[in-house]
Amino acid sequence: GTRGRRVVVVARSDGNDDRAESDRDRLSREDGEEDRSLKTYFLGKPGELDQDLKRLGTSRRRILGAFGAAVVLALGGNLFGGTSILLSAFLSDSQLQVFKADTVFPVRGRKRFVEDGLFEFVYPKAWLRDPAVEYFRQQQNIKKLDLTMLNAPERSGSRAGRIVPVVAFGPPGGDGSENVSVIQSEVLPGFSMLGTLGDARNAAETLLRQSIAPTGSGKTAELLSAVERPHDGAYRMEFIVRGSDRRGAPFEAHNISVILYREKDSALLTLTVLAPQSRWADRERDLAAVADSFRLLR
Repeated sequence: GTRGRRVVVVARSDGNDDRAESDRDRLSREDGEEDRSLKTYFLGKPGELDQDLKRLGTSRRRILGAFGAAVVLALGGNLFGGTSILLSAFLSDSQLQVFKADTVFPVRGRKRFVEDGLFEFVYPKAWLRDPAVEYFRQQQNIKKLDLTMLNAPERSGSRAGRIVPVVAFGPPGGDGSENVSVIQSEVLPGFSMLGTLGDARNAAETLLRQSIAPTGSGKTAELLSAVERPHDGAYRMEFIVRGSDRRGAPFEAHNISVILYREKDSALLTLTVLAPQSRWADRERDLAAVADSFRLLR
């Protein structure tokens, strides 16, 4: 019989689960040891990196600060065009007008010129400022022009205004056939765009006939368009001038002029951008952008 006897039942397993769990533990320990060994290899034991940096007279904070300064300098210096790329990606044309970041860094292939709070325009980033205009301004080499001829060319004895070259840009090493320039003209009391110059087309036709290609100059001018810009009242005119240069060589120049009037300064400002007609198809987009960017800073 079984009375008085204890029966001990032992549960057995095949041992596979225990071995799998043991293998996982071992691999986990090995991975952890490998991670720690790599970290220790590069950074040393805990606190060891800070001790090494201290011996070198520096710290993690100084290194991070130097890295930050390097980033600022790289952006400030437009290293590899990085700043220009960022500005092109994140700032719209209207935002650029406000922040004027493109006076320092080229954005979308252009830079901005601002004249003492008077006016601004953009120009191709590779173009250089014409030092001759600065020389003329310094020397006060100013020629006379009777601005009233635009409205009444036969009038005599009227007061003469003066034309002052303000600024000009052109391609480096260029021959002057492609450039942008701005002139400022004095106007008489009571001047107004419509009242003195007439509408845009009348002003353009008179300008071409009286100043650009007058009789006997050997030049001819073809007016392509003349409109008033709706947002600021500026006159925008596009025309082609044909003739011969000083050496007698024939030329054909495509021009866009924009005329603005700043009443509080009695200043009539004219921007003209031009290029040879033979290159206009390739240059039209860039040069039209220059003309259309010309605006007063009120």
